[in-house]
Amino acid sequence: MRLILKILLAPVMLVLAFLIWLCTLTLHISAVLLNVLSVLLVLVSIFSFIDHDVKNGVIELVAAFLLSPYGLPMLGAWFVAQLHLLRDWMKEKVYW
Repeated sequence: MRLILKILLAPVMLVLAFLIWLCTLTLHISAVLLNVLSVLLVLVSIFSFIDHDVKNGVIELVAAFLLSPYGLPMLGAWFVAQLHLLRDWMKEKVYW
């Protein structure tokens, strides 16, 4: 019974490993791009504050925070970590 389960879950493990690799690559690339955008938004918000446009400056700072490493990239890293945990759990329960 355990051998049949191993055979049936082998393609799932392969797809999961590829998905983890693809998500990690995408996360690294997007983190760099979002960091650059975050810095640009902070600079624009500073100019907005200098121009006495407080409302737009605050909106731009919130957007910069979401694009910073503590915003959307952290959410993506959490998702990739959950995929790793799922794969490790499946490997532990079925293949050991």
